[in-house]
Amino acid sequence: MTARILFLSDSRPGHYHQSEGAIRALQRLAPVSVERIQVKSPGWLRGRRQRQLVSLLSFSPALALRLAHGLDLAAIARPDIIVSAGAETMAANALLARHFGCKNIFIGSLREMKEDRFSAVLAIYPSEAVRANHILTLKPPPFEPDDLPAPTRPQGTDLSGLTAALFVGGPSGSHSWGPADWERLDSLVRETGRAGLSWTLTNSRRTPDAASDRLQRLAAEEPSVAGFVDIRAAGAGSAHELFGADILAVTEDSATMLMEAVAARRPVIALVPEHRGKTRDDEAIDALEGARRLVRLPIAEADRARFGDAVHAAEPLADNPLDALAEKLRPVLAL
Repeated sequence: MTARILFLSDSRPGHYHQSEGAIRALQRLAPVSVERIQVKSPGWLRGRRQRQLVSLLSFSPALALRLAHGLDLAAIARPDIIVSAGAETMAANALLARHFGCKNIFIGSLREMKEDRFSAVLAIYPSEAVRANHILTLKPPPFEPDDLPAPTRPQGTDLSGLTAALFVGGPSGSHSWGPADWERLDSLVRETGRAGLSWTLTNSRRTPDAASDRLQRLAAEEPSVAGFVDIRAAGAGSAHELFGADILAVTEDSATMLMEAVAARRPVIALVPEHRGKTRDDEAIDALEGARRLVRLPIAEADRARFGDAVHAAEPLADNPLDALAEKLRPVLAL
């Protein structure tokens, strides 16, 4: 029997790509059909107000959904499962599940929302996974790990003949980048390239234009750089094929990119700028580092030898994380 999935999407690729990954996991359990709806949340619907909306108007989900999100339930076919990620979709997910009497999956942190509003909550923080209805998992990746080419495993610290992808983020609330960080990153690519490592580079929406321009010049000047995927022109999702490289280097400011890299089942190096503060994502990244799924490397210390040591120390996942997620969801969804 085909399971009807209602996919609630906000406007952020980092969120809706996770929902797409979760749906790939569900396809392992049953054939699915997917209806995708864009959810727009008003500015006042944040934090505690989402919980209040779900609680106070739960006797009339249709009214709440119409007032808060402009959704006409008469135009939506009854789903078997609702899937969404991101705070803007949280209240709509819970209200629609109540209205249709169906199962629902939310990807992210509930914060003040009650666990019993959801059949399953996919959590990346071990401390949250102890809550009812929570499942500890990587963020579902925006690609099918089984579709990636098999990587060539490094022989010790010799990286010659291998390929590497560099995923560059940028300044965030917790990570600051100075000129020395960008200089050292540039030098790392050149040094390892001279030792036989072939690079492909990409940036993100948070990468400063000056840094993106520098990556573009590096790709033009350095023979060891096979290409640069500039999302300013190519758009979100354009760099997914880079996860097929033998080695993945990701700047630590993006926990999402790090988890996607781990899901690709390659050695993952988290490159840490000199100035970084505490962040909520440290809990998830620390857990991955403790399992050797990634190795942190300060950018200030990132020369050819240290990078080779870090790659050698990493222990990639052996199994497809979407397979594991599907098995965790099977008893919850009865598929």
